[in-house]
Amino acid sequence: MFRFNYCKLLLLGIPMFLAACTVNDDKSEDYLFEEKPALVFETNPEPADEKMDVYGAIARAVKYNVDVVGRSLHKRVNEDKVSMSPEKLMKKIENANVRDENILYKGLRMLDFALIYANANLGATQKYADNYYYEAAAKYLTLEAIRAHQSVWFADRKERLINSLIRQEHRIVSDLNLKELKQGSLTDEEYDYANNQKVLLLKLKDLWNFMNSERQAYIDLVKLDPPQVELEGRRFYALENFDEDYTLELFQEAAVRNRKEFALAKEYSQLLPYSQVRRYISNNYPPVARLDVNGVKVEYDIYKQELYEKAASIAQKLVSLVYEYKNSKNPLKEKSLKEIFDEIGAAVLTQVEVSYQLVMLADYEYENWLIAAESHKKELQRLKKIRHPTNADKLALFKAKITEIKLEQRKSQIFAERAEALRGLYFNAGLSPIKISMLRLPVKDVAADIKKSFNHDLVEMLANVKVQLNSEHSEYNAHIWTAPSDWLENVASEGKKQNKDNTEVINKQKVIAVKKENVAPVVVQKTNITKNNTLTKPAVIQLGAYLESKNADEDWEEIILKFPELKNHKKNKEKTVINGKNWERLQVSGDANVLAGLCDKIKKQGYDCFLK
Repeated sequence: MFRFNYCKLLLLGIPMFLAACTVNDDKSEDYLFEEKPALVFETNPEPADEKMDVYGAIARAVKYNVDVVGRSLHKRVNEDKVSMSPEKLMKKIENANVRDENILYKGLRMLDFALIYANANLGATQKYADNYYYEAAAKYLTLEAIRAHQSVWFADRKERLINSLIRQEHRIVSDLNLKELKQGSLTDEEYDYANNQKVLLLKLKDLWNFMNSERQAYIDLVKLDPPQVELEGRRFYALENFDEDYTLELFQEAAVRNRKEFALAKEYSQLLPYSQVRRYISNNYPPVARLDVNGVKVEYDIYKQELYEKAASIAQKLVSLVYEYKNSKNPLKEKSLKEIFDEIGAAVLTQVEVSYQLVMLADYEYENWLIAAESHKKELQRLKKIRHPTNADKLALFKAKITEIKLEQRKSQIFAERAEALRGLYFNAGLSPIKISMLRLPVKDVAADIKKSFNHDLVEMLANVKVQLNSEHSEYNAHIWTAPSDWLENVASEGKKQNKDNTEVINKQKVIAVKKENVAPVVVQKTNITKNNTLTKPAVIQLGAYLESKNADEDWEEIILKFPELKNHKKNKEKTVINGKNWERLQVSGDANVLAGLCDKIKKQGYDCFLK
């Protein structure tokens, strides 16, 4: 079953009352909770389109819920800091009743709340605190929408199969009941068969009922009206390759440069360079670093436990320091401020670390899933090939079919957890894909802005960090990102290169590698444009890359309906292996100038296209 609900966790059981909002027509960006009524952007949610992708779900979830969740955060922090000691407050966060929770999520939850608590208490103005509440609310609603969308998308795809299996197996039970009525009794074997069949049917129905409950929760979250729409998500949730150049250190450097906690530190005359924060963490919270040195990874329980304890210790200490500072009669003591911001820096970097390790853990779980799925596939095939099955064989086959559905559900969950952890990592590294002002736009425009931010803005942010590192630290020279052979293997390119020929390059290199949502690695070769605007190399455009060949075929059929001119060019599926996984790249080759214009046209319609 799915892990947990972000919003309920963060609010610790505060009812969200998502439908009980009122309208505020004030266009000001100064959202002061104590002075203004609830901020809601629409009296009635927009009707949903016939089809909705993940970005549409995120846009609706945030647009229609961010105010009430942000206000609940404000209420929780301000009530608890008066009524509870820091120890009791953090114990309440730690012991929230959560089902099926990885211990790392508990640590992440504690860090999240500690940083909210610190920012709310240290911000110079109420506006600063309120904006932080809203940003936190937008983050959690985004991640919840990612999880919920996948859950319902999976249920929609399995609905026909599950209902067919229920009808098929229910007929067997009905036939046995009818036989008992006619004959007066059944054999002991038939009784056992009928009873076991009923138990398995109940398990299958429970699974289906759970999926339906997830669907209703999703409808409530995204304010889905009409409730029946076609969900899309295959490309978003595909298990994309996580490039080795996407290092933990890079994300942490990005956080130091982009998170507002570090700007807040400067306002208090506290400087927190990355090297200083890392040194502080190593000196004060060393166990995880020792495990890293010894090659112990996140899939080991000892690693998860040590990382959780590190997160919990930092969160507890931060809340205690802020509480003492705010209640001190002499709050301007330099020593206490330094301690607070040292812990804030440690909390942010550890928040990034936990998010990063959750992505790594999802990769590990997927590898284990592949092994389990292959083993079960062989057993299922064996059972299907039995020519004269006994009742025990029939029960084993029915049970195996249920197991197959559960395995597929687990795969879906792993993909959702990874997609969720990855976007959580982007948030924690400093990406701000959602601005309050943009929520006044129509849902379609909000979704487009969010998609752009998770793609283009993220790459620019990380590329800028890389540029800064190259200019600041000579030890990074060996890792400069140059023109990559694969856009997910090398995330971004920077700097300038002189054309070895005497051709003057107009479009000098900026960022040519883009980490698109849930598409596999794409080979990107630098193509020079001369003064007369002619491409100097023949072109290949890439439309996506896929773990499964059928997904490439389905995308091709969809794309050529919108762009029939693609049929005039040569289609190719290039096979490649990345980190042990087999991928197929959907490509089209032909005249360079024609394909360049066509690729621009395709991208403007929201599809992926890269000129190679």
